[in-house]
Amino acid sequence: MQLEKNKFKILSQTKILIPIIIVSSILVKLYYLPFELPLTSDGFTYFEFAVETSILNQYPEIVLPNDGWSLFLSFFFSILPSSNVIDFMNLQRLISVGLSTLTIIPVYFIAKRFVSNPYTLVAVLIFAFEPRIIENSILGVTEPLYIFLSAVVLWLFLSNESKKIYLGFLFVALVTIVRTEGIVLFFAISIIFLFRNKIKKLAIKEYLISISIFLATLIPILLIRIEKTGYNQIFDRIGFYSSNVIIESSSENSGIYYFTEGITNFIKFLGWDLIPIFIFCVPIGFFIMLKNRNWDNLTIIFSTIILLIPIYYIYSAGVNDSRYFYILYPIFCIYFVVGLNKIVNKRKNEKFILIVIMIIIISGSLIFTDYRKMDIVHENNIIAVTDIIMEKTEVVNEFWPESRYIPIKKISNLEIFPISIFELNYHPKLIYEKTETLEKYLELGITNGLTHLIVDEKDHPTYRMLFLKDIFDNEDKYPYLLKIFDSKNDDNEYRVKIFKIDYEKFERLSTKNIEK
Repeated sequence: MQLEKNKFKILSQTKILIPIIIVSSILVKLYYLPFELPLTSDGFTYFEFAVETSILNQYPEIVLPNDGWSLFLSFFFSILPSSNVIDFMNLQRLISVGLSTLTIIPVYFIAKRFVSNPYTLVAVLIFAFEPRIIENSILGVTEPLYIFLSAVVLWLFLSNESKKIYLGFLFVALVTIVRTEGIVLFFAISIIFLFRNKIKKLAIKEYLISISIFLATLIPILLIRIEKTGYNQIFDRIGFYSSNVIIESSSENSGIYYFTEGITNFIKFLGWDLIPIFIFCVPIGFFIMLKNRNWDNLTIIFSTIILLIPIYYIYSAGVNDSRYFYILYPIFCIYFVVGLNKIVNKRKNEKFILIVIMIIIISGSLIFTDYRKMDIVHENNIIAVTDIIMEKTEVVNEFWPESRYIPIKKISNLEIFPISIFELNYHPKLIYEKTETLEKYLELGITNGLTHLIVDEKDHPTYRMLFLKDIFDNEDKYPYLLKIFDSKNDDNEYRVKIFKIDYEKFERLSTKNIEK
């Protein structure tokens, strides 16, 4: 028996194991971080705002919902001694990696409220090596800061100590600044606080102090936003989207569409996010905590329900992205270990089983992460083609996701940086409107100055107009499209063609077809 205890004694050495897990998590994220590639998509949008803020040393006159991440970054950008654009982009990624990894700490302390060692280590391991968290952390986007602050709020609030509660409301304000939907956490912890303290006189006093801290933190940024952009970007965004949904779903059919779209996407992405780690134990842990209702359990459950409301609302608008569930990953870790504790606790060879589970979590996560990793060769091929597109074209069609590098290449080619985004002339211009037929698109193109079409071998019905793939496969059918580039001739594995549009020939052929 003594031999068995000594054999697994390492599982109780959290002061040693937690730092090892943190360092290991950082190393894994750095391994997958694409240092040589520029930021794209949302990461680039946050980057632009942060650069502009760091140059002006004040809030820029740019409307950017969820600007808290960029404001946070701007401080680091202002002190970075570099004139290399990629250095700034990598700093953004590294800060994101750091925040994602730091979230391990509040996850550990939250887990300690519900399970003992070594189950707390399992919770930490899950978050440290969760594939989607690793993937998201290297994109330079807002989620790592949002998740970190939200986890800190839950950690502070579960303590039920006045000073930590006050600090928790301050962090709720920061969560709301980072992402608008974070304001629901304010309502969640407010309701739990008042009911947990039975709305006594002292509790009311503490709550009023807490609200004052929340508002004192939030209102200044709202006033600055209103002064610079005319929008507070929290309450007006909620009002705008709510009114749109009400108007668009006012008819019977539209209302059914929004409901079914929300339910379908919600279930689909929740199921996807529970795979591969959470799918088995999270439901068990949820029902155990629901059955054993104490204030700690109710805090987690109620926070889960409140956070799910804006997620459903987002999916009802037809958004196809699983990352909106990432805010719940720290909570999923708690449900997981509570469920695991119920299944494994006090069984024979319990610690051996836990070690096997930890090994499975780490190895399975790394395999999943490696399977989903970015194809660096393909990305570099896209960048090479993007340089040619910038050189040969003026106004082109959008061909997402590959077209995401077009606005980035202008800034990534700069020799002097940082520079205001208002001083940049992005070229070529992208036309984002879509039509069902090529003929209608070219008619739209005449109005918008479309000069070239970019087509590739990929078939993306969700993002692309279907006729673009047909142009790639059957270019001879379109005599009014003059091919000026084919990546096949450059030995580029990314197959893409550039066509110059001959509008005169297009109109002549269109006229002949009408006459026939």
